[in-house]
Amino acid sequence: MPKPPRLPNPDELVLLQELRVDLISAQQKAQWDRLVRQHHDLKSARLVGEQLRSVAADARGRWLARIG
Repeated sequence: MPKPPRLPNPDELVLLQELRVDLISAQQKAQWDRLVRQHHDLKSARLVGEQLRSVAADARGRWLARIG
């Protein structure tokens, strides 16, 4: 029998409720590319074809994830 999914604790729930996903601006592209090159396994920020770059940010605007 599979394990039931774990529910978020109160601190995690607050973070999830405040989480935002936004497209980056043209001015943020260099920062987005630099962070992807730094942390991605392939060490590349090159996207192919049509491109959208987004970030998941907390309530303070701190980037938690980059999505391309």
